[in-house]
Amino acid sequence: MHKDLKDKLSKLSGTEFDKQYMEAMAMGHQKAVSLFESESKSESEIGKWAGQTLATLKEHHQEAMRIAKDVGANAEGAEQK
Repeated sequence: MHKDLKDKLSKLSGTEFDKQYMEAMAMGHQKAVSLFESESKSESEIGKWAGQTLATLKEHHQEAMRIAKDVGANAEGAEQK
């Protein structure tokens, strides 16, 4: 998946690169938020850490969404629920 993204982005430049990169960042952060939310329900040490980290990760996701919007990326699928 990451190799495919690297290959795709390496062929782009300028505004199109910005759009595709930020779309990928917004989607990646949304996936991470979902994983951390699921893991944070666990009583394990990792679950506790995920819960403590979740707020920061959500802030990063919101910032990625803001930047994606600013550059005209289609990141609607990365909206938090």
